[in-house]
Amino acid sequence: MNLQDKLSPPATAHRFLYRVPYSETDAMGRVYYANYWVWFERARTEMLRDAGFAYRRMEERGIFLPVRQCAARYLGYAIYDDEVELLTWITGLRRARVEITTVVKKGGAVITVGAVELACVDKTGKPREWDDEIMNVLRSRLVLPAGD
Repeated sequence: MNLQDKLSPPATAHRFLYRVPYSETDAMGRVYYANYWVWFERARTEMLRDAGFAYRRMEERGIFLPVRQCAARYLGYAIYDDEVELLTWITGLRRARVEITTVVKKGGAVITVGAVELACVDKTGKPREWDDEIMNVLRSRLVLPAGD
């Protein structure tokens, strides 16, 4: 997961606006680093919903998405009442895995980038392949870096 290559979101990235509540800041008044992971999850959930496939529908079909690996790079910070923009897109897709990247911007500047790789498994945790409908939804949000 090379995050340096993911600092510039594509024009087609899903956009999610969020205002920082006081409860998500630390003693220095900045957003506590772990809260960005909650934001990443919200952003990817909304991206899938807007693409036409809510995560709940996946679970109803017996598809679950545990995190296989994750990485983040913190380049700046947000504070209480800042409005941040989360830009999310799919940066990798395989038969039973997906990599989703989210860039967090404040005032147009990138403050954080995070990527997660999710496995596609059944309720018992056994890997399974995407069905055609879900694969098509995921492909609709796939953007590979130039040269891939």
